[in-house]
Amino acid sequence: MQRQNPLRHIPTILFLVLLYTFSPQCMASLFSESNIAPEIRLVSHVNKKNINIGEELRYDIFVYIDPAVELELPAIKKIGNFLVKDSGVTKRKDSSRGAVDIWYILAIYETGDQLIEGVDIRYKTRQGPWRNTKSGKVKIHVQSVFERSKIEKDIKPIEGPINLIFPYTWHILICSIAFLVGIYIIHACVKNRRKALADKKGHDERKFLLYNQLCKQTQALKGSNNISGDDFVKYADLTKSYLGLIIDIGSYEFTTEEFLSTVMVNKTILNKYGEDLSSLLRVSDMAKFANYQPSLAQLKKAVSFVGNLIHDLTP
Repeated sequence: MQRQNPLRHIPTILFLVLLYTFSPQCMASLFSESNIAPEIRLVSHVNKKNINIGEELRYDIFVYIDPAVELELPAIKKIGNFLVKDSGVTKRKDSSRGAVDIWYILAIYETGDQLIEGVDIRYKTRQGPWRNTKSGKVKIHVQSVFERSKIEKDIKPIEGPINLIFPYTWHILICSIAFLVGIYIIHACVKNRRKALADKKGHDERKFLLYNQLCKQTQALKGSNNISGDDFVKYADLTKSYLGLIIDIGSYEFTTEEFLSTVMVNKTILNKYGEDLSSLLRVSDMAKFANYQPSLAQLKKAVSFVGNLIHDLTP
């Protein structure tokens, strides 16, 4: 029986292998973008490795990619045991390659060694399929706010009460406290009295100052046939301030209605000046809030009223 040569099929096998290798289907499978992994690199980073419970930390994923690569980021609310408080994407400008900073603000409410799990990121080239990758894990330590390395150092022995051997110690303490309180009360009374005297002196000086200003303003307006709305408002406010000092009620914190209702309690002013005072302040409000231009008759009436007022209420 003739033996067959086992090597005689080698040329045929080599021919079939070469034929398959250079076939269009094989070339496409070898060199298509789906089989060529784009250049991508992930670097995970945290701003601190040890935190207190509830304290926020920043977790960054630096993605180094080619410009032709497209990223898809998941919308996540938790990374392992960590809650995501905020997140964002920043394009870095300090790198010659395409670099993207994906950052998360995290918080955790469990203590001990904790692991920040990697984040799933999808990417692809313009014509290729989507692929998945994952950032690296980072281990941190979360400690309680009461955690100490040697807490016994903070604990001090409890001392007994002070031994009061002298029989009159409590009496001396009480008298000393009463003496200090008495000095404080006397000092406060003297201080308040001095302040009251200074206020009264300043009150009188301000009253004379406003009286002189009002006299000069009234004298200047007697011969005037026209006045702007702003000047009328200033004239009315000056009159209001002077009258408030005369009857000791003040005027700067009162509205027109409040001021009139307070002043009208004084029967003398109500009977003699009530109508003219009300007219002056209401025209002033219209000029202040509605850009109203007071007429000549209103100006003459106001000047006459203020002249009589400062004549009768001279300080």
